[in-house]
Amino acid sequence: MDPIDISEYSSTFKIPALLVGYLAVHEMWEGLGVGRHMMYWAMRKARDYSRSIGCRTVVVYPLPDAIAFYEKIGFTHAEMDYSMFFDIGRDVDITDEITFDNL
Repeated sequence: MDPIDISEYSSTFKIPALLVGYLAVHEMWEGLGVGRHMMYWAMRKARDYSRSIGCRTVVVYPLPDAIAFYEKIGFTHAEMDYSMFFDIGRDVDITDEITFDNL
């Protein structure tokens, strides 16, 4: 799939998307990759869904202190509002292995 140019779209998303609500990790588990693992799982699910229902992006509305987290895992700012999106059509590795052995 070709990458999406979000600037082509108006203030309302006209791209089939999977919206991820607020993500939180208990402070005891912060910094151990749990949040990244959960988001990669959601991103892989969206990629799977794209084959059957046409989902093309993953959208989040992050709190200000979470923006850097989403940028780090490949989300892009949407200029029309406070959302960020990840184009699942991009050829990006979203595999992530997490086990209790490496925590």
